Amino acid sequence: KYPAKELDKMWKTLLCNQFHDIIPGSSVRQVYTVTEQEYADTISTCEKLINEAGKIISSGNNTLTLLNTLSYNIEQVIPLPAAWQGYEVLDENSNKLKTQHDADKSYLLVQIPACSSIVITKGNKCETVEKVSEQTLVLENALVRYEFDRNAKLTAAFDKENNRALTTEGGNRLGVYVDNPVNWDAWDIDYTYMQQTPSPARGITAVKTSSGSLRQALEFELAVGKNSTLKQQIILGANSKRLDFVTEADWKERHKMLRVSFQTTTNAVEASCDIQYGYTKRPTHTNTSWDFARFEVAAHRYVDISDANGGAALLNDCKYGHHLSSDTLDLNLLRSPVHPDIEADQGKHIFTYSFLPHANSLTESTVMRDSAQLNRDIVIFEGTAKINVPFTISAANNVTLGALKKAEKSDDIIIRLAETDGKNGSITLDFPEKISLEECDMLEWNTLSKIAENCDSVTLQFTPFEIKTLRLKR
Repeated sequence: KYPAKELDKMWKTLLCNQFHDIIPGSSVRQVYTVTEQEYADTISTCEKLINEAGKIISSGNNTLTLLNTLSYNIEQVIPLPAAWQGYEVLDENSNKLKTQHDADKSYLLVQIPACSSIVITKGNKCETVEKVSEQTLVLENALVRYEFDRNAKLTAAFDKENNRALTTEGGNRLGVYVDNPVNWDAWDIDYTYMQQTPSPARGITAVKTSSGSLRQALEFELAVGKNSTLKQQIILGANSKRLDFVTEADWKERHKMLRVSFQTTTNAVEASCDIQYGYTKRPTHTNTSWDFARFEVAAHRYVDISDANGGAALLNDCKYGHHLSSDTLDLNLLRSPVHPDIEADQGKHIFTYSFLPHANSLTESTVMRDSAQLNRDIVIFEGTAKINVPFTISAANNVTLGALKKAEKSDDIIIRLAETDGKNGSITLDFPEKISLEECDMLEWNTLSKIAENCDSVTLQFTPFEIKTLRLKR
């Protein structure tokens, strides 16, 4: 019961709305009235299809099935549904899993293999509620310590694992700039903004809301610009150095730009910028006129600067404009042009960005995995779901799954894989039954080569950044 027609319609609508004036905000207001409704309808239909699939494949009460659709093994703290608030959680062998019960929500530490699912069961009522014992603006675990002031600025950061300071001038420096380009109001950002001293965020309230063994959190209310406010929940999870900034903005500025920057102790001559199925490197200096013209660059899910001692990355779930220097990561959060859409970006926004320091190089760190997790949630089905994944990944060496779908013109299964580290790689796929596998082009029109016939395991070799599209026949 594959919903091919619904997916095809939504996919074409999505592609239409990727038009180059819609994305940067340089269309007229009427365009966004239509586009916003189309996005809302698409998201609603996706959720409906997922829920319908869950009803077909799931059964039972007091259980949840958690599906990891990424080709990374993940360890993550997730919130539990309201009906599970204050209850113990058991794995498939009736062992208690690690939970944290705050006053208003419960959390679970889950470990799920790549492209796999686990089933959890609601246990007995747990009377233990984690209480916030102190109100210092500090987030700390065994790996790292972060200190903040009342304006949500990161004033100190120390990597315990590698015994080094991570910043000297601070991070999460929120600033509002005058943004009034000479020409092309919504299209351009003038480099002269960097010569300004930005108006900083001003703290209204600051409180520690969570201090348990699985997660710690601070919550800030901030005033920015003349008329706008931000609410930030800053979260540090267990066994991680990643710092999440979950942000709600009420934006009411005109010709202003909100940015956030993190100054680090790294000294890098170039930055790695995420693109689909890989990354590209860009200089962090302005030695030439071409370098100078790149004062603002695009990246998808992360930017990273690294040197011989390690580095730091800035992850995001929907913000793609960056300014990069040898030691600083800077992200463009909001603008407010008035032409051609006088209401551009006005109103409510919800987005998350994350600061992730690491040892070693980008490709030896967890940056790619964490950025993928930030952008794709675990899928949760009520009940025990029978999920028949057509293969398992038993060995993956810097190769990731980009797509898994039904073929456009047959009932075959299409698998798209890509090497993402920029070096030779491999991946082993194990199948529950004998299959045939061939490589085809991306349009699925032409067969390029036969890979396997009547086998249940395949190991594929990849060159740097190579993409393979496979057709699985059963």
